[in-house]
Amino acid sequence: MNTEQLKQNIGSLQQSGDIEKEAERKLLLHLTAVEQFEEKKTADKIAKHMQGFQLLLDQHKDASSISDKAYQALSSDTTDMIAQWD
Repeated sequence: MNTEQLKQNIGSLQQSGDIEKEAERKLLLHLTAVEQFEEKKTADKIAKHMQGFQLLLDQHKDASSISDKAYQALSSDTTDMIAQWD
């Protein structure tokens, strides 16, 4: 799992109506920051920022701007990525 795959998943979920456009923008923006650390292979910063990404997912789920399907899929991907870099 990497940020590019997560971005593709977010785009697909937005196209299917599972993620609102504004939530998509915020999620992608967060991943753009993570990409910088991924390119430098800074594992501790990737894990920390992906934990922040999980909190962002939680907020969007609570605000109903992402569906349960999107939340479950992206949470699973996030957990995989954290485990990979932690």
